[in-house]
Amino acid sequence: MPHHIAPSSFDGMSFSPPEEFDLVETMFSLRLPIREELQDPRMIQGILNKRIQIQPNLIIHRRSAKQDASLEEYVGEACAELLKTIGNLEAFEKRTFTFSDQQEGFLVSFLCPATKTDSLRQYHAYRLDDGKITTLALTVDAKQASKDQEQRYLQTLASLCRTSERNP
Repeated sequence: MPHHIAPSSFDGMSFSPPEEFDLVETMFSLRLPIREELQDPRMIQGILNKRIQIQPNLIIHRRSAKQDASLEEYVGEACAELLKTIGNLEAFEKRTFTFSDQQEGFLVSFLCPATKTDSLRQYHAYRLDDGKITTLALTVDAKQASKDQEQRYLQTLASLCRTSERNP
C-alpha cells in the first residue's frame, strides 16, 4: 500500500517529493569536522610519516526488510559479509543490544587495521521495526576510545528509537 511522504527538512534544506513516490530507504552520514592538520593532502596520504588522525563517523541506514526475514538472519548475513570483505578483523563480538525504547536488537563490534600503526573500532547496531531494518555503523579511532567514550557511543546508538511520526 503506497504511503505519501510528507515534505521533509534536514540540514537547512527542505524537500517535497512527488505524492506518488514511496519512501524506500533513508541514509544519514555524520562525521566530526576535519581538523586543520588533516587538510594537508600529504598528511592524508601518510607521506609525512606521521600518525593519521581518524575521524569518528556514524552512518544510519533504514530500508524495507525482506518479507518474513528475521533480524537474526540480517545480522548473520551482515557478519558473514564483514568477515568476508574486511581482512584481519580482531575482537569480533556479536551480542544482543537494547535500544532506549526497549526494542531488542544486536550489536556487532570489532577492530580492524587502518594503517600499519592505527586501528579502527567499529560498532554496528541493528534493529527491525514494522518491516524495516535499521543499521547504525559507528567508526572511531581504537587508540582514542576510552571506556567512558565507548559507553557514551553505545548510549548514542541505543538512543535510536521509534517516534509517533513514522512511515509504515
